[in-house]
Amino acid sequence: MKQMKALVHRMDLSARLHKGLGSTYLSQYLEMQKKSLEKILAGGSYIASTFYMPSELFKLLDIEVIYIERLTGFTAANQLLTNIQFYRSLNNLPECGCSYQIAFDSLLSNKHIPWPSEIIALNYACDDGWIYGSYASAKYSVPFHFVEVNRDTQALAVDLKDLYNKLRSKYIEKNSIEKIVEISNSTMAVKEEIDALRLENPGIINSMDAFRIFTLYNDLGDLQTFDILNDLKNKIHEGLQSYQKPSGAKILWLGVIPLYHNRIITDLEERYVCRVVYEDLFDFTNRYLSVDGFFNDLASRIESSVFFSLQNRLDAIQRYNKTIEIDGIIHFSQRNCKFLPSMVPILRREMEKANIPFVEVSGDVIESQYFNIEGFWNVMDVFFEGIYGGRKLVY
Repeated sequence: MKQMKALVHRMDLSARLHKGLGSTYLSQYLEMQKKSLEKILAGGSYIASTFYMPSELFKLLDIEVIYIERLTGFTAANQLLTNIQFYRSLNNLPECGCSYQIAFDSLLSNKHIPWPSEIIALNYACDDGWIYGSYASAKYSVPFHFVEVNRDTQALAVDLKDLYNKLRSKYIEKNSIEKIVEISNSTMAVKEEIDALRLENPGIINSMDAFRIFTLYNDLGDLQTFDILNDLKNKIHEGLQSYQKPSGAKILWLGVIPLYHNRIITDLEERYVCRVVYEDLFDFTNRYLSVDGFFNDLASRIESSVFFSLQNRLDAIQRYNKTIEIDGIIHFSQRNCKFLPSMVPILRREMEKANIPFVEVSGDVIESQYFNIEGFWNVMDVFFEGIYGGRKLVY
C-alpha cells in the first residue's frame, strides 16, 4: 500500500498548504478525502462505486465509499500510477477500455488498496463502468450491483430503492432520510448561490479550484460538504470587493483536464491573456430532494445532469452564455470515452450557429503518453488567433 500512503501524505501536505494560503475550502476538502482513505487503508470496509451513483443513498449507511474515478484521479494527479499501458497489456484488458477503470484495477490487483466489500455501477455515463464492475466482481469475488439508467425515472427510482434495501441489510443505518434530505438541500442552496455569483461575476474564482473540488458531487448529504461550499461562497463574497471583469477572452471549458498537467488552466490563462470562467464539471444542476419522493428525486437528478443528454448539455451552455457572453469554448475529449466525444460534432455545429468559437482537443486524463502538450499549444495558438481577430499574441 506504499502508493496510497504516499497519496495520503501528499493530501496532508496539500491540505496544510491551502490552509496556510487561506483556501480553507480546499484544505477541508482534502482533509475529508484523506480521512476516508485512511479508514479504508486501516482495514475498514468500503463500497467501490462509479461516479453518478447518488451519494445521499450511501450517507444513510455506516460505510465508506470509494468513487472509482475520484481515487484514480487523485493518484494520476499526483503521478503515483504505474504504467497503465503495461498493466493493460499484461492482463489482456481491452485497449479501448476506459483508463479510469484500468487504473483502479491496477490499484486493486497490486494490493495498493484493499478489495471492496461491494461494487456498484450505473450504465451512465457509459457502459464501461458496469462492464468493469462485472469483471472485477468475478476477479475479486465480491458482490456486484448494477443499476440501469434507461430514461425511465420511475424504474430508476425503484432500482435505487431496491439497492438501498439490499445494502441496509448488510450495513448499519447511520442517518435518517429526513436528515440527509435536510443536509443535501442546504448544501444545494449554497451551491446554487455559488453558481449565480460565478455567472454574474465571471472569473471571480480560479477555475482550477472548481476542477479540484467538483467531485463534491460524490459527497452530497455530508455536512462537511455544506461547510466546504459555504466557505467557498464566503470567499467569493470577500472577493467581490476587489473584483474586476476579465480583460481578455472569457473561456468555457467542457469536460475534464489532463490530471498530470496541474497547471494547464493557469498556463493557458497566462499565455493567451484569457480567463477560464466556467466549466461544466462543477455543474450539479441544483436539484433538491424531498423525504416522500427521495428515490424519485435522486433518479431525477441523475437525469438532469449536464452530461445525461445532448440537449441537457446544449441547454447548459446556453444558460452559461446568456450571462457570461462566452468568447470561446474548449472541449477536452477523453481518449476511449464512448459518451461525450460523440456529442462534439453537434456541439460544434450549434456553436457555429451561435457564433461562438469552439475547439476540441483530445487526450487521456490518466495516461500521459496519450496527450501531446506541444500539439495542444499549437492548436490553442490557432484558436486564440481566431478569437482575437487574427491578431498574433505576443507571449
